[in-house]
Amino acid sequence: MQIGEICHRDVIRVGKEASILAAAQAMREHHVGDVIVTELASGIEKPIGIVTDRDIVVELLAKEIDPNTVTVGDVMSLTVVTAKYDADIFETLRFMDIKGVRRLPVLDRNGSLFGILSADDFLGVLTKELSFLADLSQRQIERERTTRA
Repeated sequence: MQIGEICHRDVIRVGKEASILAAAQAMREHHVGDVIVTELASGIEKPIGIVTDRDIVVELLAKEIDPNTVTVGDVMSLTVVTAKYDADIFETLRFMDIKGVRRLPVLDRNGSLFGILSADDFLGVLTKELSFLADLSQRQIERERTTRA
């Protein structure tokens, strides 16, 4: 399975000039814990950073920095770890673990923002697959009952 099949396509985006308040309000409105900072370059929307709710708390509030004095560009993570939409889900999970990231912008074949993948998305997929495995024994018993009756 490829990550393009399980990532969320409705990515909340902001420009690096956006205020911290605008980013926080977007997170609240869309019930997400991050915004992807993008810029348009040669017709391609490229992710250049990410800001999480944790970034706002740890980098601004905990340090008593007035959020009105900085922009998203001042707070965003500058190293954006990304993956292509056709990457294998289990290879991507290992990649996220190695890089120590819980959220991963997903790119299309041109390098444009395609979606976002989070650790929670993997939990959903794995839970579903484990459920199938858990049901297997019961289905086998039922099949045996009907074929050997």
